[in-house]
Amino acid sequence: MNSDLYCDILVNKLKPGIRNKRRGMLSKGVLFLHDNARPHTSCKTVSTIIKLGFEVLEHPAYSPDLAPSDYFLFGLLKKELKGKRFDSDEDVQKVVQDFFHTRFLRVPIKRVFTSCQNDGDDVFWIVFDFYLLKKMDQRTCIKFCVKNVIKCVHAFRMLTVAYGEATLDRSNVYRWYKMFSEGREDVNDKERAGRPSTSTTDEKINEVEKMILANRRITVREVAEDLNISIGSCHSIFINDLGMRRVAAKFVPKLLNCDQKQHRMNIANEMLDSVRDDPNLLQRVITGDEAWVYGYDVETKAHSSQWKLPHEPRPKKARQVRSNVKVSLTVFFDFRGVVHHEFLPQGRTVNKEYYLQVMRNLREAIRQKRPDLWKNKYWILHHDNAPAHTSLLVRDFLAKNNTLTMPQPPYSPELAPCDFFLFPKLKRPMKERRYATLDEIKTASKEEQKKNTKNAFLKCFEDWKTRWHKWIISHGINLKGTE
Repeated sequence: MNSDLYCDILVNKLKPGIRNKRRGMLSKGVLFLHDNARPHTSCKTVSTIIKLGFEVLEHPAYSPDLAPSDYFLFGLLKKELKGKRFDSDEDVQKVVQDFFHTRFLRVPIKRVFTSCQNDGDDVFWIVFDFYLLKKMDQRTCIKFCVKNVIKCVHAFRMLTVAYGEATLDRSNVYRWYKMFSEGREDVNDKERAGRPSTSTTDEKINEVEKMILANRRITVREVAEDLNISIGSCHSIFINDLGMRRVAAKFVPKLLNCDQKQHRMNIANEMLDSVRDDPNLLQRVITGDEAWVYGYDVETKAHSSQWKLPHEPRPKKARQVRSNVKVSLTVFFDFRGVVHHEFLPQGRTVNKEYYLQVMRNLREAIRQKRPDLWKNKYWILHHDNAPAHTSLLVRDFLAKNNTLTMPQPPYSPELAPCDFFLFPKLKRPMKERRYATLDEIKTASKEEQKKNTKNAFLKCFEDWKTRWHKWIISHGINLKGTE
Protein backbone atom coordinates (compact mmCIF):
# COMPACT_ATOMS: atom_id res chain seq x y z
CA MET A 1 0.00 0.00 0.00
CA ASN A 2 1.44 3.37 -1.06
CA SER A 3 0.06 6.89 -1.28
CA ASP A 4 -0.87 6.53 -4.98
CA LEU A 5 -2.97 3.44 -4.36
CA TYR A 6 -4.51 4.92 -1.20
CA CYS A 7 -5.53 8.12 -3.02
CA ASP A 8 -7.02 6.05 -5.84
CA ILE A 9 -9.13 4.16 -3.27
CA LEU A 10 -10.33 7.40 -1.72
CA VAL A 11 -11.30 8.98 -5.05
CA ASN A 12 -12.58 6.00 -7.03
CA LYS A 13 -13.90 3.70 -4.30
CA LEU A 14 -14.72 5.54 -1.10
CA LYS A 15 -16.33 8.66 -2.56
CA PRO A 16 -18.66 6.74 -4.97
CA GLY A 17 -19.47 4.36 -2.11
CA ILE A 18 -20.51 7.24 0.16
CA ARG A 19 -22.55 8.78 -2.67
CA ASN A 20 -24.43 5.50 -3.30
CA LYS A 21 -24.83 4.17 0.23
CA ARG A 22 -24.84 7.28 2.42
CA ARG A 23 -27.03 9.68 0.53
CA GLY A 24 -26.63 13.30 1.56
CA MET A 25 -23.44 12.73 3.50
CA LEU A 26 -21.16 14.32 0.90
CA SER A 27 -23.23 17.49 0.81
CA LYS A 28 -23.30 17.78 4.61
CA GLY A 29 -19.61 17.07 5.02
CA VAL A 30 -17.67 13.96 5.99
CA LEU A 31 -15.55 13.67 9.12
CA PHE A 32 -12.84 11.20 8.12
CA LEU A 33 -10.91 9.02 10.59
CA HIS A 34 -7.80 7.01 9.72
CA ASP A 35 -4.52 6.30 11.47
CA ASN A 36 -1.09 7.82 10.94
CA ALA A 37 0.36 5.29 8.51
CA ARG A 38 2.71 6.83 5.96
CA PRO A 39 0.34 6.47 2.98
CA HIS A 40 -2.37 8.18 5.07
CA THR A 41 -0.25 11.20 6.02
CA SER A 42 1.66 11.77 2.77
CA CYS A 43 1.44 15.15 1.04
CA LYS A 44 -0.48 13.63 -1.86
CA THR A 45 -3.05 12.03 0.47
CA VAL A 46 -3.54 15.25 2.45
CA SER A 47 -4.07 17.16 -0.80
CA THR A 48 -6.55 14.55 -2.07
CA ILE A 49 -8.58 14.66 1.17
CA ILE A 50 -8.77 18.45 0.94
CA LYS A 51 -10.04 18.21 -2.65
CA LEU A 52 -12.66 15.68 -1.58
CA GLY A 53 -13.88 18.11 1.08
CA PHE A 54 -13.35 15.67 3.97
CA GLU A 55 -12.52 16.95 7.44
CA VAL A 56 -9.93 14.71 9.13
CA LEU A 57 -10.48 13.62 12.71
CA GLU A 58 -7.12 13.57 14.48
CA HIS A 59 -5.94 10.14 15.59
CA PRO A 60 -3.28 9.74 18.34
CA ALA A 61 -0.13 7.90 17.30
CA TYR A 62 0.40 4.26 18.40
CA SER A 63 -3.20 3.95 19.60
CA PRO A 64 -4.92 0.99 17.91
CA ASP A 65 -7.23 0.78 20.94
CA LEU A 66 -8.77 4.08 19.77
CA ALA A 67 -9.26 2.95 16.16
CA PRO A 68 -12.64 1.21 15.59
CA SER A 69 -11.19 -0.74 12.66
CA ASP A 70 -8.47 -2.24 14.88
CA TYR A 71 -10.34 -3.03 18.08
CA PHE A 72 -13.62 -4.05 16.43
CA LEU A 73 -13.83 -4.74 12.70
CA PHE A 74 -10.50 -6.34 11.79
CA GLY A 75 -10.51 -8.43 14.95
CA LEU A 76 -13.80 -10.06 13.92
CA LEU A 77 -12.63 -10.49 10.33
CA LYS A 78 -9.31 -12.13 11.22
CA LYS A 79 -11.00 -14.43 13.71
CA GLU A 80 -13.29 -15.57 10.90
CA LEU A 81 -10.36 -16.26 8.55
CA LYS A 82 -8.04 -18.03 11.00
CA GLY A 83 -7.34 -21.68 10.29
CA LYS A 84 -8.67 -21.53 6.70
CA ARG A 85 -6.64 -22.11 3.55
CA PHE A 86 -7.24 -20.31 0.27
CA ASP A 87 -5.90 -21.23 -3.15
CA SER A 88 -6.10 -17.76 -4.68
CA ASP A 89 -6.66 -14.08 -3.95
CA GLU A 90 -10.13 -14.37 -5.44
CA ASP A 91 -11.09 -16.96 -2.82
CA VAL A 92 -9.94 -14.65 -0.03
CA GLN A 93 -11.88 -11.72 -1.48
CA LYS A 94 -15.03 -13.81 -1.78
CA VAL A 95 -14.86 -14.95 1.85
CA VAL A 96 -14.28 -11.37 3.05
CA GLN A 97 -17.25 -10.12 1.01
CA ASP A 98 -19.46 -12.90 2.39
CA PHE A 99 -18.31 -11.99 5.90
CA PHE A 100 -19.47 -8.39 5.49
CA HIS A 101 -22.78 -9.42 3.93
CA THR A 102 -23.67 -12.10 6.49
CA ARG A 103 -22.05 -10.86 9.69
CA PHE A 104 -23.37 -7.29 9.59
CA LEU A 105 -27.04 -6.55 9.48
CA ARG A 106 -27.88 -3.98 6.82
CA VAL A 107 -30.07 -1.27 8.31
CA PRO A 108 -30.78 2.31 7.25
CA ILE A 109 -27.80 4.36 8.38
CA LYS A 110 -28.28 7.69 10.08
CA ARG A 111 -25.60 10.28 10.29
CA VAL A 112 -25.31 11.67 13.79
CA PHE A 113 -24.17 15.24 14.35
CA THR A 114 -23.89 16.07 18.01
CA SER A 115 -22.84 19.47 19.22
CA CYS A 116 -20.61 19.00 22.24
CA GLN A 117 -18.48 21.28 24.33
CA ASN A 118 -15.18 20.42 25.93
CA ASP A 119 -13.57 22.03 28.95
CA GLY A 120 -12.45 24.97 26.85
CA ASP A 121 -15.99 25.61 25.59
CA ASP A 122 -14.83 24.89 22.04
CA VAL A 123 -17.59 23.46 19.90
CA PHE A 124 -16.78 20.39 17.84
CA TRP A 125 -18.82 17.95 15.78
CA ILE A 126 -18.48 14.21 15.99
CA VAL A 127 -19.79 11.90 13.31
CA PHE A 128 -20.71 8.28 13.90
CA ASP A 129 -21.83 5.57 11.51
CA PHE A 130 -23.57 2.64 13.21
CA TYR A 131 -24.44 -0.58 11.39
CA LEU A 132 -25.93 -2.90 13.98
CA LEU A 133 -28.99 -2.73 16.17
CA LYS A 134 -27.51 -4.90 18.88
CA LYS A 135 -26.66 -4.28 22.50
CA MET A 136 -23.02 -5.24 22.03
CA ASP A 137 -22.57 -2.64 19.32
CA GLN A 138 -24.12 0.08 21.46
CA ARG A 139 -21.79 -0.86 24.29
CA THR A 140 -18.87 -0.67 21.87
CA CYS A 141 -20.03 2.81 20.88
CA ILE A 142 -20.23 3.82 24.55
CA LYS A 143 -16.71 2.53 25.05
CA PHE A 144 -15.58 4.56 22.04
CA CYS A 145 -17.12 7.69 23.58
CA VAL A 146 -15.34 7.03 26.88
CA LYS A 147 -12.01 6.60 25.08
CA ASN A 148 -12.53 9.90 23.29
CA VAL A 149 -13.63 11.73 26.48
CA ILE A 150 -17.18 12.40 25.23
CA LYS A 151 -19.62 13.14 28.04
CA CYS A 152 -22.23 10.52 28.82
CA VAL A 153 -25.15 12.84 28.14
CA HIS A 154 -23.87 13.48 24.62
CA ALA A 155 -23.15 9.77 24.09
CA PHE A 156 -26.76 8.92 25.05
CA ARG A 157 -28.06 11.61 22.69
CA MET A 158 -26.04 10.18 19.77
CA LEU A 159 -27.23 6.63 20.52
CA THR A 160 -30.83 7.83 20.57
CA VAL A 161 -30.50 9.48 17.15
CA ALA A 162 -28.72 6.47 15.64
CA TYR A 163 -30.77 3.62 17.11
CA GLY A 164 -34.14 5.16 17.81
CA GLU A 165 -36.42 2.80 19.72
CA ALA A 166 -33.71 0.15 19.93
CA THR A 167 -31.50 2.39 22.08
CA LEU A 168 -30.51 1.17 25.53
CA ASP A 169 -32.39 2.96 28.29
CA ARG A 170 -30.70 5.89 30.01
CA SER A 171 -29.80 3.96 33.19
CA ASN A 172 -28.05 1.23 31.21
CA VAL A 173 -26.12 3.75 29.12
CA TYR A 174 -24.95 5.56 32.26
CA ARG A 175 -24.11 2.27 33.98
CA TRP A 176 -21.93 1.04 31.09
CA TYR A 177 -20.36 4.47 30.68
CA LYS A 178 -19.35 4.39 34.36
CA MET A 179 -17.92 0.86 34.09
CA PHE A 180 -15.83 1.74 31.00
CA SER A 181 -14.65 4.92 32.72
CA GLU A 182 -13.44 2.81 35.65
CA GLY A 183 -11.28 0.69 33.35
CA ARG A 184 -13.53 -2.11 32.14
CA GLU A 185 -12.66 -3.37 28.63
CA ASP A 186 -15.06 -6.26 28.02
CA VAL A 187 -18.42 -5.35 26.46
CA ASN A 188 -19.97 -8.74 27.29
CA ASP A 189 -22.07 -9.45 30.36
CA LYS A 190 -20.48 -11.26 33.27
CA GLU A 191 -21.59 -14.79 34.04
CA ARG A 192 -24.62 -15.02 36.32
CA ALA A 193 -26.21 -17.95 38.06
CA GLY A 194 -29.27 -18.83 36.00
CA ARG A 195 -31.84 -21.54 36.31
CA PRO A 196 -30.57 -25.15 36.68
CA SER A 197 -29.37 -26.58 33.38
CA THR A 198 -31.40 -29.32 31.74
CA SER A 199 -28.84 -29.99 29.01
CA THR A 200 -26.06 -31.39 31.22
CA THR A 201 -27.11 -35.01 31.30
CA ASP A 202 -24.97 -38.16 31.20
CA GLU A 203 -26.18 -38.84 27.66
CA LYS A 204 -25.21 -35.37 26.46
CA ILE A 205 -21.83 -35.57 28.19
CA ASN A 206 -21.06 -38.88 26.45
CA GLU A 207 -22.08 -37.46 23.08
CA VAL A 208 -19.87 -34.41 23.58
CA GLU A 209 -16.93 -36.61 24.57
CA LYS A 210 -17.33 -38.76 21.45
CA MET A 211 -17.39 -35.68 19.21
CA ILE A 212 -14.25 -34.25 20.82
CA LEU A 213 -12.33 -37.52 20.51
CA ALA A 214 -13.33 -37.71 16.85
CA ASN A 215 -12.19 -34.14 16.14
CA ARG A 216 -9.90 -32.47 18.67
CA ARG A 217 -10.19 -29.11 16.90
CA ILE A 218 -13.96 -28.88 17.00
CA THR A 219 -15.32 -25.71 18.56
CA VAL A 220 -17.84 -25.34 21.37
CA ARG A 221 -20.23 -23.61 18.98
CA GLU A 222 -20.13 -26.51 16.51
CA VAL A 223 -20.80 -29.07 19.23
CA ALA A 224 -23.64 -26.99 20.64
CA GLU A 225 -25.28 -26.67 17.22
CA ASP A 226 -24.97 -30.39 16.47
CA LEU A 227 -26.46 -31.43 19.84
CA ASN A 228 -29.01 -28.60 19.90
CA ILE A 229 -27.93 -27.29 23.31
CA SER A 230 -26.85 -23.83 24.40
CA ILE A 231 -23.24 -22.72 24.05
CA GLY A 232 -23.06 -22.07 27.80
CA SER A 233 -24.17 -25.61 28.67
CA CYS A 234 -21.79 -27.06 26.12
CA HIS A 235 -18.89 -25.02 27.50
CA SER A 236 -19.76 -26.18 31.02
CA ILE A 237 -19.59 -29.81 29.87
CA PHE A 238 -16.17 -29.19 28.32
CA ILE A 239 -14.69 -27.54 31.41
CA ASN A 240 -16.53 -28.89 34.46
CA ASP A 241 -17.67 -32.38 33.46
CA LEU A 242 -14.91 -33.53 31.09
CA GLY A 243 -12.14 -31.45 32.68
CA MET A 244 -10.83 -30.40 29.27
CA ARG A 245 -9.26 -27.13 28.16
CA ARG A 246 -8.30 -25.88 24.74
CA VAL A 247 -4.56 -25.41 24.28
CA ALA A 248 -2.49 -24.19 21.35
CA ALA A 249 0.14 -26.41 19.78
CA LYS A 250 3.60 -25.76 21.20
CA PHE A 251 6.40 -24.99 18.77
CA VAL A 252 9.31 -27.44 18.90
CA PRO A 253 12.52 -27.41 16.82
CA LYS A 254 11.23 -30.18 14.57
CA LEU A 255 8.53 -32.81 14.47
CA LEU A 256 10.36 -36.12 14.15
CA ASN A 257 9.16 -39.31 12.54
CA CYS A 258 9.21 -42.69 14.25
CA ASP A 259 12.68 -43.60 12.91
CA GLN A 260 14.19 -40.36 14.19
CA LYS A 261 12.60 -40.83 17.63
CA GLN A 262 13.92 -44.37 17.75
CA HIS A 263 17.36 -43.06 16.77
CA ARG A 264 17.24 -40.65 19.71
CA MET A 265 16.36 -43.48 22.09
CA ASN A 266 19.12 -45.70 20.69
CA ILE A 267 21.76 -43.01 21.21
CA ALA A 268 20.49 -42.26 24.74
CA ASN A 269 20.58 -45.98 25.60
CA GLU A 270 24.03 -46.35 24.08
CA MET A 271 25.42 -43.42 26.09
CA LEU A 272 23.88 -44.65 29.35
CA ASP A 273 25.33 -48.13 28.78
CA SER A 274 28.74 -46.59 28.10
CA VAL A 275 28.55 -44.55 31.31
CA ARG A 276 27.59 -47.64 33.32
CA ASP A 277 30.58 -49.53 31.88
CA ASP A 278 32.94 -46.59 32.45
CA PRO A 279 31.76 -44.22 35.23
CA ASN A 280 34.56 -41.77 34.29
CA LEU A 281 33.52 -41.55 30.65
CA LEU A 282 31.99 -38.07 30.86
CA GLN A 283 35.19 -36.76 32.48
CA ARG A 284 36.93 -37.41 29.15
CA VAL A 285 34.32 -35.59 27.02
CA ILE A 286 35.00 -32.14 25.58
CA THR A 287 31.87 -30.64 24.04
CA GLY A 288 31.45 -27.50 21.97
CA ASP A 289 29.35 -25.49 19.56
CA GLU A 290 28.95 -22.03 17.97
CA ALA A 291 26.46 -19.28 18.81
CA TRP A 292 25.84 -15.65 17.87
CA VAL A 293 26.40 -13.04 20.56
CA TYR A 294 24.61 -9.74 19.83
CA GLY A 295 25.44 -6.13 20.56
CA TYR A 296 21.85 -5.85 21.78
CA ASP A 297 19.60 -8.83 22.44
CA VAL A 298 15.95 -8.55 23.47
CA GLU A 299 15.13 -10.00 26.87
CA THR A 300 12.69 -12.89 26.95
CA LYS A 301 9.11 -12.59 28.15
CA ALA A 302 9.92 -14.57 31.29
CA HIS A 303 13.01 -12.43 31.94
CA SER A 304 10.95 -9.22 31.84
CA SER A 305 8.15 -10.50 34.10
CA GLN A 306 7.61 -8.73 37.42
CA TRP A 307 5.28 -8.79 40.43
CA LYS A 308 2.34 -6.39 40.57
CA LEU A 309 -0.51 -5.61 42.94
CA PRO A 310 -4.14 -6.26 41.86
CA HIS A 311 -4.90 -2.57 41.34
CA GLU A 312 -1.71 -1.85 39.37
CA PRO A 313 -1.72 -1.88 35.55
CA ARG A 314 0.10 -4.59 33.70
CA PRO A 315 3.63 -3.51 32.68
CA LYS A 316 4.24 -2.90 29.00
CA LYS A 317 7.27 -2.95 26.77
CA ALA A 318 7.81 -1.92 23.16
CA ARG A 319 8.56 -4.50 20.49
CA GLN A 320 12.29 -4.58 19.75
CA VAL A 321 14.68 -6.50 17.53
CA ARG A 322 18.21 -7.78 17.89
CA SER A 323 21.13 -5.65 16.91
CA ASN A 324 22.92 -6.14 13.59
CA VAL A 325 26.23 -5.89 15.47
CA LYS A 326 27.06 -9.49 16.37
CA VAL A 327 29.92 -11.97 16.55
CA SER A 328 30.03 -15.76 16.39
CA LEU A 329 31.53 -17.44 19.45
CA THR A 330 32.88 -21.00 19.40
CA VAL A 331 33.37 -22.62 22.82
CA PHE A 332 34.60 -26.03 23.99
CA PHE A 333 34.45 -27.15 27.61
CA ASP A 334 34.56 -30.22 29.85
CA PHE A 335 33.45 -30.95 33.42
CA ARG A 336 36.26 -28.73 34.80
CA GLY A 337 35.54 -25.61 32.73
CA VAL A 338 36.22 -23.92 29.39
CA VAL A 339 39.04 -25.52 27.41
CA HIS A 340 39.06 -23.29 24.34
CA HIS A 341 37.10 -20.43 22.82
CA GLU A 342 37.52 -18.20 19.80
CA PHE A 343 35.54 -15.63 17.83
CA LEU A 344 34.77 -15.82 14.14
CA PRO A 345 36.75 -13.16 12.21
CA GLN A 346 34.67 -10.52 10.43
CA GLY A 347 33.74 -11.45 6.88
CA ARG A 348 34.11 -15.21 7.38
CA THR A 349 31.52 -17.94 7.79
CA VAL A 350 31.60 -21.17 9.78
CA ASN A 351 32.48 -23.58 6.98
CA LYS A 352 34.54 -26.74 6.88
CA GLU A 353 37.84 -24.89 6.34
CA TYR A 354 37.23 -22.60 9.31
CA TYR A 355 36.10 -25.47 11.54
CA LEU A 356 39.16 -27.50 10.57
CA GLN A 357 41.34 -24.67 11.89
CA VAL A 358 39.20 -24.61 15.05
CA MET A 359 39.95 -28.31 15.54
CA ARG A 360 43.68 -27.64 15.23
CA ASN A 361 43.42 -24.82 17.79
CA LEU A 362 41.36 -27.06 20.10
CA ARG A 363 44.00 -29.80 20.01
CA GLU A 364 46.67 -27.30 20.97
CA ALA A 365 44.50 -25.99 23.83
CA ILE A 366 43.95 -29.54 25.11
CA ARG A 367 47.70 -30.20 24.99
CA GLN A 368 48.34 -27.15 27.16
CA LYS A 369 45.34 -27.17 29.54
CA ARG A 370 44.46 -30.87 29.76
CA PRO A 371 47.80 -32.74 29.51
CA ASP A 372 46.32 -35.78 31.26
CA LEU A 373 43.79 -36.20 28.43
CA TRP A 374 46.30 -35.33 25.71
CA LYS A 375 48.98 -37.75 26.83
CA ASN A 376 47.19 -40.96 25.82
CA LYS A 377 44.71 -39.37 23.37
CA TYR A 378 42.19 -40.08 26.07
CA TRP A 379 39.70 -37.33 25.26
CA ILE A 380 36.39 -37.64 23.37
CA LEU A 381 34.94 -34.89 21.18
CA HIS A 382 31.24 -34.04 21.24
CA HIS A 383 29.62 -31.61 18.80
CA ASP A 384 26.34 -31.44 16.89
CA ASN A 385 25.57 -32.42 13.30
CA ALA A 386 26.08 -29.05 11.62
CA PRO A 387 27.37 -29.37 8.02
CA ALA A 388 30.77 -27.90 8.94
CA HIS A 389 31.14 -30.42 11.79
CA THR A 390 30.27 -33.50 9.72
CA SER A 391 32.11 -32.56 6.51
CA LEU A 392 34.48 -35.11 4.98
CA LEU A 393 37.45 -32.76 5.52
CA VAL A 394 36.84 -32.56 9.28
CA ARG A 395 36.05 -36.26 9.65
CA ASP A 396 39.29 -37.19 7.85
CA PHE A 397 41.25 -34.89 10.16
CA LEU A 398 39.70 -36.45 13.27
CA ALA A 399 40.29 -39.97 11.95
CA LYS A 400 43.97 -39.32 11.15
CA ASN A 401 44.47 -38.05 14.71
CA ASN A 402 42.53 -40.96 16.23
CA THR A 403 40.03 -38.60 17.86
CA LEU A 404 36.96 -40.35 19.21
CA THR A 405 33.59 -38.61 18.78
CA MET A 406 30.42 -38.95 20.80
CA PRO A 407 27.16 -39.30 18.80
CA GLN A 408 24.59 -36.51 18.93
CA PRO A 409 21.00 -37.16 17.76
CA PRO A 410 19.82 -34.69 15.11
CA TYR A 411 17.42 -31.87 16.02
CA SER A 412 18.11 -32.37 19.73
CA PRO A 413 19.44 -29.17 21.34
CA GLU A 414 18.08 -30.46 24.68
CA LEU A 415 20.88 -33.07 24.58
CA ALA A 416 23.68 -30.62 23.71
CA PRO A 417 25.36 -29.12 26.84
CA CYS A 418 26.20 -25.90 25.00
CA ASP A 419 22.53 -25.36 24.13
CA PHE A 420 20.90 -26.25 27.44
CA PHE A 421 23.63 -24.93 29.76
CA LEU A 422 26.49 -22.71 28.56
CA PHE A 423 24.91 -20.42 25.95
CA PRO A 424 21.75 -19.61 27.99
CA LYS A 425 23.90 -18.76 31.05
CA LEU A 426 26.16 -16.63 28.89
CA LYS A 427 23.45 -14.76 26.99
CA ARG A 428 20.90 -14.18 29.76
CA PRO A 429 22.92 -11.54 31.68
CA MET A 430 23.81 -9.80 28.39
CA LYS A 431 20.19 -9.29 27.33
CA GLU A 432 18.91 -5.69 27.42
CA ARG A 433 22.50 -4.44 27.52
CA ARG A 434 23.99 -2.49 24.66
CA TYR A 435 27.48 -3.02 23.29
CA ALA A 436 28.62 -0.57 20.64
CA THR A 437 31.58 -2.48 19.20
CA LEU A 438 32.64 -6.06 18.59
CA ASP A 439 35.46 -5.67 21.13
CA GLU A 440 32.90 -4.80 23.82
CA ILE A 441 30.84 -7.89 22.92
CA LYS A 442 33.93 -10.11 23.08
CA THR A 443 35.02 -8.67 26.43
CA ALA A 444 31.56 -9.13 27.95
CA SER A 445 31.38 -12.71 26.63
CA LYS A 446 34.71 -13.60 28.21
CA GLU A 447 33.65 -12.12 31.53
CA GLU A 448 30.40 -14.11 31.55
CA GLN A 449 32.31 -17.32 30.77
CA LYS A 450 34.56 -16.79 33.78
CA LYS A 451 31.55 -16.50 36.12
CA ASN A 452 30.69 -20.19 35.67
CA THR A 453 32.18 -22.22 38.50
CA LYS A 454 33.61 -25.72 38.32
CA ASN A 455 30.61 -27.03 40.26
CA ALA A 456 28.30 -25.54 37.59
CA PHE A 457 30.13 -27.42 34.83
CA LEU A 458 30.10 -30.61 36.88
CA LYS A 459 26.34 -30.25 37.47
CA CYS A 460 25.85 -29.72 33.71
CA PHE A 461 27.34 -33.13 32.93
CA GLU A 462 25.23 -34.77 35.63
CA ASP A 463 22.16 -33.11 34.13
CA TRP A 464 23.21 -34.47 30.74
CA LYS A 465 22.83 -38.03 32.05
CA THR A 466 19.44 -37.17 33.54
CA ARG A 467 18.27 -35.90 30.18
CA TRP A 468 19.19 -39.20 28.51
CA HIS A 469 16.95 -40.98 31.04
CA LYS A 470 14.07 -38.60 30.28
CA TRP A 471 14.38 -39.15 26.55
CA ILE A 472 14.15 -42.92 27.02
CA ILE A 473 11.13 -42.62 29.31
CA SER A 474 9.36 -40.29 26.84
CA HIS A 475 10.18 -42.65 23.91
CA GLY A 476 12.12 -39.96 22.05
CA ILE A 477 9.34 -37.35 22.15
CA ASN A 478 10.39 -33.74 22.60
CA LEU A 479 9.84 -33.05 26.30
CA LYS A 480 8.96 -29.40 25.75
CA GLY A 481 5.92 -30.35 23.71
CA THR A 482 4.45 -32.69 26.33
CA GLU A 483 3.85 -30.12 29.08
